[in-house]
Formats: sequence, structure tokens, C-alpha cells
Amino acid sequence: MDNQGVGQKELYRLSKAIRQEFSFANALNSSDCQAAIERAYSSISRFYDNCKKGILGKKGYPKFQKNNRSVEYKTSGWKLSETRKQITFTDKKGIGKLKLKGTWDLNFYPIESTPQNK
Repeated sequence: MDNQGVGQKELYRLSKAIRQEFSFANALNSSDCQAAIERAYSSISRFYDNCKKGILGKKGYPKFQKNNRSVEYKTSGWKLSETRKQITFTDKKGIGKLKLKGTWDLNFYPIESTPQNK
């Protein structure tokens, strides 16, 4: 962020170095790291857009979360059970199988289209 011209591609390349340096980042799938980069880049680009537009007041300076313990799994790193009542996390973190609570109807999520079942 301190260097001008750093784009999303450079952040993706930097994630490889970060994954080699930190064990907690190495335990994530590549799509999880990409989701984190997309959120960070969105925050950075919003800040620069606000500066270019000359918005008065606070520009929305990016505040990076220091103690974030959540991960966004988009298409890989998880598998939905046949009954759609349990989810199994397949990344290197070893979370395992969790029971889903709630009354959401998951029948519109096709099980065949998940990458693990192809």
C-alpha cells in the first residue's frame, strides 16, 4: 500500500511469500488466501478512489484487522454432506466435521458441483 502502482496481481504474488513465511497462512487453501487479498484490495482501492474524488471528511483509510480468526471458504476447502446437515472442512487446519444449525434450506446448492466431488 505504501508503493504506488501495486495492484491486485502483485498482492497475489506476495501471498506466496507470506504463505511460506507464516505457518497459519500455509494451512489455508489458495482460494482462502485469494479471498483475503480481494477484501484487502477492495479496502485499499476504495480509499484511493475516495481520495481522487475529493470526498470531504474521512477518506476511509484502510484498517487492517489484527486479530481476525475467520476464513472465507468460497468453493474449495469444504464438503457438504448428502443430507445437507453437516459440513466437512478439508483444509490443513484439521477442523473436521461440523453439524449445521438453523433452518436454511440448502437444497438449492448442488452437491455435484463442488470441486471435491468432480
